[in-house]
Amino acid sequence: MRNIFVLLLRYHALLLFIVLEVISLSLVFNRNSFQRATLLSATQQVVGGSQNLSFEIRKFFTLGKVNDSLSKELAILKEEMLATKSSGRIPTRTLSKSPEIYDLMPTKVISNSVDQRNNYITLDIGALDGVEKNMAVINQRGIVGIIKGVSNGFSSGISILHPDFAVSARIDELNENGLVLWEGGDIDYVSLANVPSHVNVAKGQKVVVSGYSYVFPEGTPIGVIEDFNLKEGDAFYSIRVRLSNSMRNLDHVTVVKNIKIKEKEDLEESVIE
Repeated sequence: MRNIFVLLLRYHALLLFIVLEVISLSLVFNRNSFQRATLLSATQQVVGGSQNLSFEIRKFFTLGKVNDSLSKELAILKEEMLATKSSGRIPTRTLSKSPEIYDLMPTKVISNSVDQRNNYITLDIGALDGVEKNMAVINQRGIVGIIKGVSNGFSSGISILHPDFAVSARIDELNENGLVLWEGGDIDYVSLANVPSHVNVAKGQKVVVSGYSYVFPEGTPIGVIEDFNLKEGDAFYSIRVRLSNSMRNLDHVTVVKNIKIKEKEDLEESVIE
């Protein structure tokens, strides 16, 4: 305690100067709009610079994960190319039985929510890059979402973790169709509905996009059946599917454009008329 008093006595003039300086600056910035705006501008520049530095540092330390992901995807593509050359057929792991009808636009996820009832994704490409509403978003692990809004440089859409999201799906081993949707709760699981009770459903069966979807390429992975239930008297199973995609860790994705969808829609409209 004595040392504190000694320090105060020794530096009382300096401390008094600092206190008066803080009071003076406070009065200046509070009573003068120009000086206040200048201070706010300088503060925003400092904060923005620090946030940008923080982003660059995080990006640097995640380069390894990104490279691993891209390496795996390249390995898969090479494997498919070799399979195509050796067998003379289109491999089953391609985006579709008719891959030439799809344009692929790689991009980066800049925003992604997973803890809401209605979850959205935002991408760093937009109308100037050819993105349109209702295009599919996928990555090498499976489906991600659907584009619902587009600006010149950005696009946003609902992810699979949204109550309005639904996609026609197929149990691959059984060639049996159903409907995949998210009913809230656990973000690692979706439900597979409309699978009739006479089908031999089993744990571990793969669920993929069916041929009835014209937004997502047929065969795009969705997940694996982890649990199912059939109550007495029910006509359809209650099926729980574990997603093949980790929606928490989305980074690079691909926007998929079906270049023949307009032709299909025009044909259907003409038939209805």
